[in-house]
Amino acid sequence: WLPLAELYGRLGDVERLQRVVEETLDGLQDLADRCSLRVTLARALMDREDRTADAVAILEEVLVEDPDEPNAQAMLFAHLDRTGDRERLVELLERRIDIAIDREDHAGIKTTALELVRRLEGHDRFAALDVLRRALRFVNDDVDLLGALHSRLSDEEDAHERAELAEMLIRVEAPASAAERALGLARTYDGMGDGEAALRALKLGT
Repeated sequence: WLPLAELYGRLGDVERLQRVVEETLDGLQDLADRCSLRVTLARALMDREDRTADAVAILEEVLVEDPDEPNAQAMLFAHLDRTGDRERLVELLERRIDIAIDREDHAGIKTTALELVRRLEGHDRFAALDVLRRALRFVNDDVDLLGALHSRLSDEEDAHERAELAEMLIRVEAPASAAERALGLARTYDGMGDGEAALRALKLGT
């Protein structure tokens, strides 16, 4: 069935492809086969402007059955991005983070969190910050995540959290950057009247 389905897909013969799906799907026991067949149909439907809603519906059905199906995720993400459907795109990225956390996939947590923050920060700063905080609970020594959260916090509202993040950054970033950051952090702590913390920051940078 797969070669025939792929052939109809390449030819753009949606009607025959849909017939193959209808006649074959219920008999398939393997999850990967079921998903592959429906993704093939969704890809063909996506090429027709009057059937994109049907394609999206199929992709969402696939992701209910297999939330980690990569082709369905990629196609749905591209469509939502192209059409500017930010709300559903955010939901998709949130599901991706949940999957990455369940799998202890640190690289997946990081890349998805940074992408989600990019989509959120112009609309909901606090939600974007919470995404980074959550990601750091699982990947707490990543320079990019630490830097992303640190740079988005304000000196006035988030001074203590920002200082804590600076200490974490000093421990993991390159020595030259760490030394410069340690000096700035020491000045910050000194301004807070915390001489002990200022001394600790200087020691971290050496």
